[in-house]
Amino acid sequence: MLGFSASMIESRLGKDHHLVKVWHLLDWDRFALILKDVYARGGPVGGVVPYDPLKMFRAMILQAWHGLSDPKMEEALKVRMDFIWFTGFDVSDSVPDETSICRFRNRLINKKLDKRLFAELNRQLAAHGLMVEKAKAAIVDASVIESAARPRQTVEPIPEDRKEDETPSPVVRQSADPDAAWLKKGKKAHFGYKLFAVVDEDGFFRHTDMTPANQPEVTHFRQVVESMPKHRGMRVYSDKGNASAANREFLRENGLKDGIMHKAARNKPLSERQKQLNRLISEVRYIVEQGFGTLKRPLGFARASYFGLARVHAQARFKLMCLNLTKAANMIELTENAYASRPSIGMAGAG
Repeated sequence: MLGFSASMIESRLGKDHHLVKVWHLLDWDRFALILKDVYARGGPVGGVVPYDPLKMFRAMILQAWHGLSDPKMEEALKVRMDFIWFTGFDVSDSVPDETSICRFRNRLINKKLDKRLFAELNRQLAAHGLMVEKAKAAIVDASVIESAARPRQTVEPIPEDRKEDETPSPVVRQSADPDAAWLKKGKKAHFGYKLFAVVDEDGFFRHTDMTPANQPEVTHFRQVVESMPKHRGMRVYSDKGNASAANREFLRENGLKDGIMHKAARNKPLSERQKQLNRLISEVRYIVEQGFGTLKRPLGFARASYFGLARVHAQARFKLMCLNLTKAANMIELTENAYASRPSIGMAGAG
């Protein structure tokens, strides 16, 4: 049960606040079972009692949601009542400093718990009926995330988007971010990573993968599809960057319907039927583009905050948790017993 001060904060936020909805929607005990592995090795170090990992996990969600640095997150946990309430700290408690926040995040990443937490969140959303358990569509796309580092040496040649596999290996460059790479899109060169994502027909992100920016999409398509949640009869949509005979055959062999756009070749223009199919596919593909737009603008993930592939991918997963939670919060309303320990959840607009 919430303490008196926490209950007062929740009451002031109101049952329509997105954090109140999320707090009551999720079964936090399920996350606690995953998080017990954070300190599995040796327990507290040097006699120091670590912060409750569930409270720290909630802090990670807030940090991703608001795009805060570790120092700003420490400050917010001291002064913002909504942060104090959502994480579960009391106003009289000491809160983690920026070093504790950084170390906890690194522990999550080193133990690969960010992937398990993302999967558990989606499992719970499906259990609530907010996310379709067996989606009819899987929309696969990729977007470049800029590195947090600025390279100290330019590379030549820089691979062009959609032509990554045709470009010779670039010169090794110096950078504080050893895993990032160059990619040229149009006339602009980007230094960073390529985030692959799978979105369902309702716009929920189901699966992610990440590579250096210079990795070609067409050859990574199979790996993404193999790793994502899927079932026979699902249609897999993608843009013409993944158009290849091998990818289409791979979908057929796995009982998946082909939703890849068609690409014209030299001396072989698209037929009218292929153009019509491309238009139909584009009407579905906007969902993932819309999701990437939300990820990069409101959630501030056009550029990474950390160095290294594992850390940037973990940041992406936390950002996508926030995106999925935002969609879920917009779909539900809390009933009158919203301040009980486990309130009933209704769909927004119902009744």
